[in-house]
Amino acid sequence: MPYYCQSAAYNEMGEHERAKKICTEALESVSREDYDYSLLNRLLQQQLGIALAALGESDMVLKLVDKLIERHAVNQHPLAMSLFHETRAMLAIGMRDRPAFKQHLQAMRHYCGLTRNPAMLANCERVAEMAERVGVSRPPPPYLSGDDDVTAITTPQRIGEFSPRIEKTTPGRIAG
Repeated sequence: MPYYCQSAAYNEMGEHERAKKICTEALESVSREDYDYSLLNRLLQQQLGIALAALGESDMVLKLVDKLIERHAVNQHPLAMSLFHETRAMLAIGMRDRPAFKQHLQAMRHYCGLTRNPAMLANCERVAEMAERVGVSRPPPPYLSGDDDVTAITTPQRIGEFSPRIEKTTPGRIAG
């Protein structure tokens, strides 16, 4: 976990060469058996992709992320797949690639919808809003498909509607 935290911090600070070095060294030490199954490795791969993109190695990062999506599609792990598609959508925003953005945001929304996690659903909106701010078209917002009967959450004010276990309360009182 410290490698992921360090690489994410360096990427956030704009020190992408350092983030790339940390990710590369950490991923080189991972055994083949562990490479495909640890979420931590997936997070390191995502940070490596961010660093590569920031360093102008866009062809390499597109291949890396597309390979990760393909490799892990067989497992269909909603959190991992949503992270990979989020990374790919963010790259598409940076490249002003509207079709790729639409494709990967839709996939991100699909996997986030499977988790039914309000924070992940809100993250989809954050990515969509970022794309809208820079002029990349915003696809329609279906989070869930088919027979799902859960209301999609798009604003924190509606979070209480997401789960019957969450009780509404007045400020200063503890729900109980």
